[in-house]
Amino acid sequence: MGVVLFTFPIKEGKLDAYKQWGIELSKRTEEIVEFNQRYGITRHASWLSQMSGGSCGIVLLEGPGAETLNQKMAESEHQFDRWFQEWIDETIDISLVTFPQSSIESNHEEAFVNHLKIDLDGMSDDIASALVDHLSDNE
Repeated sequence: MGVVLFTFPIKEGKLDAYKQWGIELSKRTEEIVEFNQRYGITRHASWLSQMSGGSCGIVLLEGPGAETLNQKMAESEHQFDRWFQEWIDETIDISLVTFPQSSIESNHEEAFVNHLKIDLDGMSDDIASALVDHLSDNE
């Protein structure tokens, strides 16, 4: 199973648009389920974090399509995918998206990825262990 964890900065002045998008996304449950199925994503979770340099998002993707999602979505002509991509272009500086591959430490209660603390308590032990193992393999 593929696991991808990444962070991204929210463009300055776009935090409200990012939050509004989250509200809109929560109303489109069927489309999200179909999106995840189409791309082989079995878990798609995200969090908002306030960092010293501004707001950033944290995304965890799991499933056989996790590692190819971004590339495939960028090539898609599907209406939902285009809407999703337009939102990304509007609110996220994708030139600064970080796919962490070092500084992995874990006690299976929390993981530190490039000094970003991830609470693993809400994940099953198998998922948390797989995430930490996957990230550690990329060190």
